[in-house]
Amino acid sequence: QNQLQALLSLVPAGNGDKAQKLALLEKEVCEKLRRRVDNFALRIADRILQLHEDYASGAAILDRVDGKFGEADFELSYANLSDFHNGLEGIIGPPSVHFMKAMEEEHTREHELNREFTTSNYGITTTPKTEWLFVAGTPKQVNEHLTSIGGEWPAETRGLKDDSHRRKYVPLEELIVVVEQELNVKLHAMGEPVLIEAEVAGARLYTGPMFMKYNDVLRNPPPDGVLYVTTLHSINSCIVKKSKLTKATKVYRGMVGASLPSNFL
Repeated sequence: QNQLQALLSLVPAGNGDKAQKLALLEKEVCEKLRRRVDNFALRIADRILQLHEDYASGAAILDRVDGKFGEADFELSYANLSDFHNGLEGIIGPPSVHFMKAMEEEHTREHELNREFTTSNYGITTTPKTEWLFVAGTPKQVNEHLTSIGGEWPAETRGLKDDSHRRKYVPLEELIVVVEQELNVKLHAMGEPVLIEAEVAGARLYTGPMFMKYNDVLRNPPPDGVLYVTTLHSINSCIVKKSKLTKATKVYRGMVGASLPSNFL
């Protein structure tokens, strides 16, 4: 109603002829539009100027960042389309068809990578064998191993607010029951493949201290071949299956001491 009254108020008063009123009304409308356009143009010009200043400042920052990363400790690598189509198997080879047996062997056999290590995040000092038994050991294996290492599982030494956030031992059988009830039911209803024992074990291993070992062998494959091949395939398979239950979103990753390769820029 207010807008209608504003429009009607533009019509010249008096009893002049229609042609005269039309000319006066046209002039009034043009004047109002011109003021609006001028105001709008001013706002656009101000925004363009601000973008120009931001860009100039950003370019200077980028120059400094480029110089900083030009002195980085190492250069990241960026795979190509062929690597994408070859998949994980093209990088580390095929997995064993005997998933759990192969994964146990990968974590418990004598190997340079299977020695004691300490995680960089929570300061857990452990071994791949200990982590395998923590995740998938039988009751007998667990009891024997706990006795051999002092009766307690390796625990976090830093990075926690209180003890309630420490990791807890959960037998694999119990974890699988939870997966069946909370994940596999949904996957089955969607007509998607469900998670199997090896995938559940692999995922839990990756969320623990073993993430360091898995990342290391992918970034720097040992000369005698990649260890944890079947484990890595199980983790990958779990992620692919579980992705059906997640919502796509952006993920940002920051790196320290590294520069981007030229084919990424």
